[in-house]
Amino acid sequence: MENIKLAIESTPILFYQKMDFKKKACVAIIIALTMKRHVKRRYWMKKWLKKRENYSHLMLLKEISDTNEVGDYKNYFRMDEETFNKLLRMVEPILIRKNTVMRSSLPVNERLAFNSEIPSHWKKL
Repeated sequence: MENIKLAIESTPILFYQKMDFKKKACVAIIIALTMKRHVKRRYWMKKWLKKRENYSHLMLLKEISDTNEVGDYKNYFRMDEETFNKLLRMVEPILIRKNTVMRSSLPVNERLAFNSEIPSHWKKL
C-alpha cells in the first residue's frame, strides 16, 4: 500500500486528477511494480564453505571432520560421518584402483567424496 501511495504522489497532479478511479488504480499498480524494492540481504557462510573452491573434496572432508561442529558433515555430504565410513567400507572393494606408471589412483574415500550426492534412501543400508 505504501508503494501505491508513493506512486500516486509522484504522478503529475493535473494528469492524475482527470483520470477515473480504475485508470488511477492501474497507473498506481504499474508504477508500484516498476519501482525498485530495497531488500536488506544478509550473507552468512561457514568458514569451511568459503574454502570450498580452494580445496579438493578430500581436504574439505578432513577440515569438516576436524571442526566437529554438529550438522556440518551431514549438511555437506547429506549423511553423518558414521554412515559415510560404513558406506566406504561397503564399497571399498568396488572403488579401489591400482596405481599405474602413467598416474596414481585416487584414494577410495576421495572417490566416494566426489560422488557425495548419494540418494537419501542409501542411508538405510
